[in-house]
Amino acid sequence: MSFSEIVGQEEAVRVLRGALASGHVSHAYLFYGPPGTGKSLTADIFARAINCELGGDDSCDRCSSCLRSMHGNHPDVHVLAPGSEKGENVGIQQMREMRSDVYLRPRLGRRKVYIVPEADRLSPPACHTVLKTLEEPPPYVTIILIAPDLAEILPTVISRCQLIRFTPEPLDVVQAALVKRGIPEETAALAAAYCEGRVGAAMRFAGDPVFLSRRTKVLDILSSAGSAPRAVALKLAEDLQKLASQKGKSGAELPEPANISAEQEAAPDREAGYAGPEAASGKADLQSVVDIALSWYRDLLVVRELGADGPLRNRDRLKELQQLAAELSAPKIQDVLEFLTQARYYLERNANPRLVFEQLMLKIMPGW
Repeated sequence: MSFSEIVGQEEAVRVLRGALASGHVSHAYLFYGPPGTGKSLTADIFARAINCELGGDDSCDRCSSCLRSMHGNHPDVHVLAPGSEKGENVGIQQMREMRSDVYLRPRLGRRKVYIVPEADRLSPPACHTVLKTLEEPPPYVTIILIAPDLAEILPTVISRCQLIRFTPEPLDVVQAALVKRGIPEETAALAAAYCEGRVGAAMRFAGDPVFLSRRTKVLDILSSAGSAPRAVALKLAEDLQKLASQKGKSGAELPEPANISAEQEAAPDREAGYAGPEAASGKADLQSVVDIALSWYRDLLVVRELGADGPLRNRDRLKELQQLAAELSAPKIQDVLEFLTQARYYLERNANPRLVFEQLMLKIMPGW
C-alpha cells in the first residue's frame, strides 16, 4: 500500500511526500492524533518509502527493500513496541538497545528507521534515553514517535521532532472508503459514525463480527436496564461480563473485511481505538464493553441537549435513544458517564470486573 491509497490525511501525506521528494527527511517525527486515524499505517509506508530502491516520494511495493519492509524483516526498519500485556510501558532496555544500534550504519537501505508506536507509554527512564538519541542523532537515522496526543510527551522531546498531525475524516468520506472496499453500505455508515471518522478504526469495526455482535447485545442490555426491576441488576451485570469474553467459534478464523490490505490488518493492535478480534481476552475486552456503554450514554446526552441531528455514534438506535433521553435527566446521564470513565480506569488497574459491572447496573437503575 502506498501514500496514494491512504484515505484522507492530505496535509500529513503532503509533508511526508515533500520530504521524500526533496531528500530532506528529518531525523525525528512525532505523529499524533486520535487512535485509528492511520498514524501507524502512515509510519509503515513512510519507512518503506525512505528506503525504496526507486527513490521518489512514495514506495513502489515491488523492490527488494519494500518487500522486506512489508514482511517485517528489513534490517534497517525497527518497531519498538510495549510488551505483550496491554498497558505495559516501552522499557528502558529497549531504548538503550536502540541508542546503541543507531550508531551502526544501515545494512541495506539509505537510512535506519525506528518506529515507536506508543510513545506516550515510554517509561520516564526510557523517555530520557530517547531524548539523548534525539539530541545527538546520526545523519542516517529517522525516529518516528506515535502518540494519541501531545499531553503525555515531554516538551523537550516534542521540541526535537517535526510534528505531523492526524485528524478524523468527515463521516461521508469514511463511509465511501468502506463501501469501496466491499463493506455493505449500512455497516459502513454505522462504522463511520461509531468510530467518529477514524478510518482505520472504522475498517476494523466493520470487519469484526464479534465486536458488532457484542455491541448489539451490550446496547440491548443498557436500553432495557433502566426499566428492569432492581433484583435483575446483578443478572444484567453478569451478562455484561460474559459479553467481554465473547469469541468466535473455536479454531475458526474470523472473516476479514473485503479488500483490506496487509498493512491495514497489521496495524490495528497499535491504534485501533476498540478491542477487535486481535485483542487478547481479558482487560481489553472488558474495557471494550465499557467503551460501548460510554458511547451509549454519551449519545443519550447529545440527544437530550442537541436533539436527533447531533453527532451520534449509535445512530442506528435513534428511536431508543430518543425514548430514553426523554426519561432521564441530564445530571443522571452525566453521573453514569462519570462512573463509566472511572470504571475504565479501575479495569485498567485490574479491579474485580464483576463488582465494577454490578455497580454500573445499580448506578443505571432509577433512584440511585
